Amino acid sequence: KEHKFRSRITNHRDAVITISHHCINRSAQLTVSHHRKNILTMFSDEIAGNAARKRQDQAKARRRKLKEEQKKQQEKKDYPPEVMPAKTSAISSGESDHAPVQTEVDNNVGKPEVSGKSHAVKKALEQRRVRYNEKLSISSATAIQAAYRTYASNRKLVKEQKEILQKRVSDLVTLTKILSKQNNNYCPPPSLVNLLLHQMLFVMHSTSQFHIVKNEEKGILEKRFFSRISSSMGRTEANIVARLVEYAILPGLIIDDNHLDPAIVWLESKHGQLTFLKLIRLCLHLTTAKKKMTSKHNERMMHHVVAPYLASGEDLKVFYKIIEVLVIHGKDCASSEVVKFCQQHLFPTKSVIISKPFALGVNPIQLENLDLFQFIRSFLLFPSGKRVVVVPPNAEHERRQCISNADRLQGDGLFALALRIVEAKNDLNLASRVVSEFFTVPLFTWRIEQKSIDIIVGQDKIRERKHATLFVSFINAFIKRYQVDDLNDIQKVLPVDDVPLTICPAPSVLSLCANLVSLGTKCPLINGTDKSQFNFDDATLYFNFMSLLVEKVPLGAFSSRESEMGWIRKGSVLSPIVLSVVVRD
Repeated sequence: KEHKFRSRITNHRDAVITISHHCINRSAQLTVSHHRKNILTMFSDEIAGNAARKRQDQAKARRRKLKEEQKKQQEKKDYPPEVMPAKTSAISSGESDHAPVQTEVDNNVGKPEVSGKSHAVKKALEQRRVRYNEKLSISSATAIQAAYRTYASNRKLVKEQKEILQKRVSDLVTLTKILSKQNNNYCPPPSLVNLLLHQMLFVMHSTSQFHIVKNEEKGILEKRFFSRISSSMGRTEANIVARLVEYAILPGLIIDDNHLDPAIVWLESKHGQLTFLKLIRLCLHLTTAKKKMTSKHNERMMHHVVAPYLASGEDLKVFYKIIEVLVIHGKDCASSEVVKFCQQHLFPTKSVIISKPFALGVNPIQLENLDLFQFIRSFLLFPSGKRVVVVPPNAEHERRQCISNADRLQGDGLFALALRIVEAKNDLNLASRVVSEFFTVPLFTWRIEQKSIDIIVGQDKIRERKHATLFVSFINAFIKRYQVDDLNDIQKVLPVDDVPLTICPAPSVLSLCANLVSLGTKCPLINGTDKSQFNFDDATLYFNFMSLLVEKVPLGAFSSRESEMGWIRKGSVLSPIVLSVVVRD
């Protein structure tokens, strides 16, 4: 039994040892297989891993290398000059024997090694720069080609449409003249007028564009649609517009039949109103537009020569007539609805200060800014249309001849148009604006013809009034509107912000006083040259108003010196100005 028991224990011990060895071997095998599996997984992930992650790691490595290189280059730049080795300095012959021999190892000391990865980063950046430049060149070339194709196609289309429009207008003029010989007045239907008008506006305007403008009422920026008047217009285009207005638009405006009136159709829609305003703006623009011609000065330089006005005398009469028809009630005028619409835009109740010169249709301005009186004032101040000195430099020697005959004739026509409108409307507001906007123009009597001066200072034969002289009646309307009873009010109602004193060395008060003195000396009802024509009421009002102006004129204006400086008060600021000698005279 003991022998059997010991043999059993021995067998159990051998079994336990065998099992333990087997377990140890098995665990080792599992551990090795697990590590082998992890290694295989790692290599498989590395081989077929995420491409985006690889690119991110590569980009990080490139950026890190690039920053290191930039830092090393900055450290090189920060070295003092005496530390940096002189690469191009030559060693003298005496020092060449004692100069140490620089080996390749010495040259490489202190310099960073350029690894293969940094070279790859530089090459990648260079390739990226090359690709960007190629892409930019292609896009720029495409934009230039598209712009040129647009310009060339538009120019070709405008040329074709202008030829068609010119032929249609010529046929219309011929038909009207043939019917007029038979005592038949031809009035084109509104459909034909609309066709010709839209074709004419397309030819006379450039391609429409959007512009960012500020809404004064809401105080926000808005994107609006504008089209500029073409700058390449000539006398042919001006004649086409004048003939179209005369033979297609005016007959429908003055006829009694509303079914043939094209303006009533235009007022029914917003698009029609904009078309109507574009027509008015184009007519006003052609009354003062000049043809800018470019001539060669020499082989390298070009200079601009200002040609005469585009509109001839007959064309100007047509443009003046359509303005009178649109703003004056009465016989041979437009309907009341049309007149009311045009008066709201040509004579706005709210005065807006517009910097001069006031160009219509050339700059992207709002269509609502069509103030007729400000437009005429802008032309009287700047006949050339450029922001130049208001008083010509040669005015002291040439006197009245400093204004060219063409500019004087053009300004006289516009001022005569304003006088006819004021007399026809009999409006206190418009009559007062003649004083505040026309009589404040320096050298006003030199900018208009003598016949207009005779109308202003002569006997008013249009209607009987309390004040027989026309310009005195304007002064009376100015006093009644603004209630100018004390001395401080007259400065507030005269325009002072549209023309700076740097280009106009005469304030509005001084110009008004000088112009009224010039008109008063030429008026037989005031100057006392003829006792039978002397008007006591006009003289009393005139000299009372002059007494207000004399006290507000700068004191230096009455000095006998050739050059005198005055002080102009704007708010609480006093500004010095050298007064114009011609205006003082």
